[in-house]
Amino acid sequence: MHHCLSHRRVAALFVLFSLSIPAYAKRPRGGGKDWKDSEEPLAASLSADGNRLAVLYESKKIQIWDLATRSVTKRIDGLGEEVRAIAISRDGALVAAADKEAVRIWSATEGTEKAKLTELKEAQTLLFSPNGAILYAGSPDKKVRVVNVEDGKVTATWEGHKQAIHSLSMTTDGGTIVSSDAAGKVKIWRAGDGTELNSHEGHSDAV
Repeated sequence: MHHCLSHRRVAALFVLFSLSIPAYAKRPRGGGKDWKDSEEPLAASLSADGNRLAVLYESKKIQIWDLATRSVTKRIDGLGEEVRAIAISRDGALVAAADKEAVRIWSATEGTEKAKLTELKEAQTLLFSPNGAILYAGSPDKKVRVVNVEDGKVTATWEGHKQAIHSLSMTTDGGTIVSSDAAGKVKIWRAGDGTELNSHEGHSDAV
């Protein structure tokens, strides 16, 4: 399943590449601002081919890493307060990130903002469909929203959780979405129409 990486996994990944990743001194192609050496990652998302890693920082900035060359290809800023989640599309072309007021979508290669989705404010977890045409967002209001990336419109809202949604993941074919909430409940949905296929309990804490 495709999903975002937790803080612990981000830290582990950075340890693996610590000897070969440059220390934020390198500017992205096309210029950009210098970043501090001491910034800590908050969340990350890996493209399906394993070539691009999008990393979100508490300082409201994003770095796109090319893991084949172990270099930063793009640095993005423009997020608002209380950054929360990040997702990269499977082909590595798009990156989305959430803050307190909206979800923003950028070109991961150009760094240009393509959409600002205010209906998705305070989203806790994000997930792109396999073709990058749909963005799923899980929020503290216990709902999963389905968004058309091209026009930014919410096309469906899935309800059923009784606590804030903390994570989303997807089967390889994109046909099934799995959501989990702060109470440890897991729900399985059919991606095409939002039908709830199953629900599981048993975890004592957020999944």
